[in-house]
Amino acid sequence: MTLHQFKTLMELTRMDPQSIAAKGAALVLVNGLTQTKAAETLDCQQTTISRAVRRLKEVQRLARHIT
Repeated sequence: MTLHQFKTLMELTRMDPQSIAAKGAALVLVNGLTQTKAAETLDCQQTTISRAVRRLKEVQRLARHIT
């Protein structure tokens, strides 16, 4: 996923870009880290990252159906 696509999804979900979840999702979706590595990097729970990634991917899937 490109950074532009990620930022667009962030706007659509109204997720706080400064949140740990958003930062972790960016590490996974844009930078290609695993969810586990992103969680270790940010010193947070892997489930925090997982939920954010799932939410963003779901919005991406829905947006594709619209276009």
